[in-house]
Amino acid sequence: MIDKVDFILTTVPIRDFSSEKVIKINRILQKDDIELIENKIFNKNRNFIKEFSDLFSRDNFYINKKFKTKTECLEFLTNEAINKNLMSDFTKKSVFDREEISSTSIGDLTAIPHPIYSEKGKSFISILVLEKPVMWDEFLVQVVFLFNIEKKESNLWESIFFKLYKYIKEKKGINSILKHKSYDMFLKEILEIF
Repeated sequence: MIDKVDFILTTVPIRDFSSEKVIKINRILQKDDIELIENKIFNKNRNFIKEFSDLFSRDNFYINKKFKTKTECLEFLTNEAINKNLMSDFTKKSVFDREEISSTSIGDLTAIPHPIYSEKGKSFISILVLEKPVMWDEFLVQVVFLFNIEKKESNLWESIFFKLYKYIKEKKGINSILKHKSYDMFLKEILEIF
């Protein structure tokens, strides 16, 4: 039966039973418990760090672009993805459709556009660093992360977004991206979150 279970979270020791799938936590969840759960689930079960870092590529890290509108940014990123066979025209349209539903700007000079549907291609995250911020609906945006997570990997979406959000909001990652404009520095810093 344990083979059909991903993990067991327990507040009491389970006698006469030992498994990597059992995670003992405190009755009131502590910061250490959350870190333990993240490490067990993301690092060991799915090689999450490798999967996460594989989403990024030096070829999809664009700096010092001089676009003046949200549309120019989205056109550039989606066209680049199509040219690299990472995205289809249908998925590109879906990125624009998603943006019409509600803005993907999240404050802190950041937007995270993504398609509603991703029909083909590879999971990736492109990063666009603008020379000057543009108005992205109600917020100024200078760094754009274009997400494209394949349908079969959609279960990773929340975890990936959480790690990136933590980098942006808690670690002040956008300040570092704007200062260094370095793919290697970005990858090093974001992987330090794990």
